[in-house]
Amino acid sequence: ALLAGVMEVAREIASKSPLTVYGCKKMITYARDHSTADTLDYAVVWNMSMLNKSEALEAVVSKSEKRAGNFADLPAIGDKVQAV
Repeated sequence: ALLAGVMEVAREIASKSPLTVYGCKKMITYARDHSTADTLDYAVVWNMSMLNKSEALEAVVSKSEKRAGNFADLPAIGDKVQAV
């Protein structure tokens, strides 16, 4: 039952925008080593500079239409694709 629950959470995360998931991971890692105030400041700057309006709109529309979102992949870095 635990494994089934974990896999369901993983599927839910994987259905979201890769850029948003990447950003959440960055915020979690940053928050580990910084104060709450610093983390909130960092999150505001990151969100204002990195988040894409079309991705946010797609998230809202796809949820309202009860369908999977159609999100862009993260861009490749060199010969590798950025890990999410």
